[in-house]
Amino acid sequence: MGKGQERGERERERERERERERRDKREERREKRREKREERREKSTEKKEQKEYPFSLASILVIGAGKASVAMAQGVEEVCVRTGLPITGHVVTKYHHSKSGTLRYVTVSEGLLAERERERKEKKEKKEKKEKKEKKEKKEKKEKKEKKKKKEREREERERRDREKREERGREKKGTMQEGIRYRTKNASRCFRSLACFVCLFVCLFVARFCVR
Repeated sequence: MGKGQERGERERERERERERERRDKREERREKRREKREERREKSTEKKEQKEYPFSLASILVIGAGKASVAMAQGVEEVCVRTGLPITGHVVTKYHHSKSGTLRYVTVSEGLLAERERERKEKKEKKEKKEKKEKKEKKEKKEKKEKKKKKEREREERERRDREKREERGREKKGTMQEGIRYRTKNASRCFRSLACFVCLFVCLFVARFCVR
């Protein structure tokens, strides 16, 4: 074997040793982390098991105000129930925030703002109802007016049609009358002409008779 090959093998062995050392260090770190996690879990479980609330009070009075006052009062109530301490008090919260927790010994009331909000809501609802009613009435009035106008238009159209029919009938009658008058005048003129001719002839004959004598 040459010197170059020996150097290559030595370098490879060194790299392998380095990789082994790195793996060992990683495993050690992982084991340390696992041990720390287990210790933390054991401590947390021990704390939970050994958790106590040493109170030397005869009773507790709870007074609170705000949105989260009900939830905080509920937490205090749970602790007092576990320790066996009597608890009383009153909590004021915002409107619709008393349902977040159910309290047995602490009373809850909603603030004055809730009443104002209720009044505003009632006023708003009344206003909306009134506006809806007015809109409905306006719509009904408009519909009634439209129906009335429609009936008036139909009545006017009927009257117009009747008028046109009457005018047509009158024109027809007038035309027939005029034709009759024309026919009669024609006949009368013919009669007058024949009568005038007859008179003229008679006069001529009479004059001729006297002239011959």
